[in-house]
Amino acid sequence: MKRISILCLSLFVATSSAWAQANTTVTWTNFSFDSGTQSSVLFRDASGTPLSDGPTTGNNDGMLIQLGYYSTATAGNNFSGTWIPLTGAFGLPFPTTIGDSGSGSGSGDGVGDFITLFNLNISTAVVYPGDPGTYTTNSGQTITLSSPANNQILAIRFYDTTTGTSGNFNAVSANDWNWKTPTTDGGGATVFISIGDAFADGPGGSLGDLIFQDNLNPFKTTIAIPEPSTFALLGVGALGMLALRRRIKR
Repeated sequence: MKRISILCLSLFVATSSAWAQANTTVTWTNFSFDSGTQSSVLFRDASGTPLSDGPTTGNNDGMLIQLGYYSTATAGNNFSGTWIPLTGAFGLPFPTTIGDSGSGSGSGDGVGDFITLFNLNISTAVVYPGDPGTYTTNSGQTITLSSPANNQILAIRFYDTTTGTSGNFNAVSANDWNWKTPTTDGGGATVFISIGDAFADGPGGSLGDLIFQDNLNPFKTTIAIPEPSTFALLGVGALGMLALRRRIKR
């Protein structure tokens, strides 16, 4: 059984003299030392069961989870445009999955716990750099000085499938989950976002800051794959109204 980590999404953008080229490091995780908080913020399927971390204690064998962004996302609609994964690109080896960990021993069902290093002009990311469980995952684009744009709003997509080509997903974002352009100066920029971590006081530390693509079903995979085009085009409020109408009709 894989160890249980916290649900927090931490975004840490930094550089180090150990990495010669310009880079951005994003730490994104859901973890809480409080068992009650941990239980409430696990990623789950539509029935409420925590998403599986896979049959073994190794990495890359759980349900798919991706860091990325929507191409025309704004603070008014975090899910506008085309989904662009920065980790675990569809159909390619070594996806980022629920339960992966730096030790390779696992982080538990429903948990996404990652440190990902993005180097300039490269279309892959190093996961858990320097740790025993390290691996390289493919991005949906090459990282440049302008793509993603500086301060691009990021999101996390989590799936009840290992491939992302069938089944269901949901996505979570916050207006202060912002990408930072790769840099080599000093320690680089740092952005820290935490969900469900009682010890974190950075932006995003409150669950009230979170916005889900299906906001009526937070933490649950309820949107069918392929994603209905109306979900991508409509704002979060409109999506909520569609879901509410479906419930009323029943």
